[in-house]
Amino acid sequence: MAYWRGQVGDPAGAAAAFEELLTDRLRVLGPDHPDTLNSRSNLAYWRKHFGLA
Repeated sequence: MAYWRGQVGDPAGAAAAFEELLTDRLRVLGPDHPDTLNSRSNLAYWRKHFGLA
């Protein structure tokens, strides 16, 4: 859902959703799980490419 928020023109919403998802994945899966790392990467993408950092 976070990805699609960004695709429809809401990069700030996408970044916020990925931030929430990352928090949950860190808590449940840990910092080294591939899904956690993917969420971290997506959050960085939306922050960097849309000036949200």
